[in-house]
Amino acid sequence: MKNQELEKTKALLQFIKKEDNKTTINDIKKVEYSDNVFNVNGSNYLILTDEEADTKASEAIRELLWAFNANFIIDNSEKLTNAENYETLSTAISKMQADLCEDANELIFALIDDFDEFVDKAIAADGRGHFLSGYDGEENEQETENNLFYIYKQ
Repeated sequence: MKNQELEKTKALLQFIKKEDNKTTINDIKKVEYSDNVFNVNGSNYLILTDEEADTKASEAIRELLWAFNANFIIDNSEKLTNAENYETLSTAISKMQADLCEDANELIFALIDDFDEFVDKAIAADGRGHFLSGYDGEENEQETENNLFYIYKQ
């Protein structure tokens, strides 16, 4: 087991022990398809450093642009913010999203002036957990002797 993997395993054990004192380190298994997903008693947890969480959240937001509120998109685009008919524009974007679903991602991306700023605002509004935890939308911090990790139930 690599050092980082061991640290993440220890962090998850500490996190789980807050609610289940019977779990041991032997109950935690790394999921094969990801360096950062671990299984404990049938539940998967994504465990990331701060930098990894920022990167993963940005990637998730990029994939979910089609699902963002149209007004949020407009408010984060100088090209659109100054449009004369805000409501018509909002309705048009919403219709495009409903019709195209995931296929609207590239169109929405083209409307955004500064994607990094968009990501920062999305995380400020909803938190990284909203984008990284499919289970409850929560971000949980767990500190070990050497690191701070963020845990997301999948």
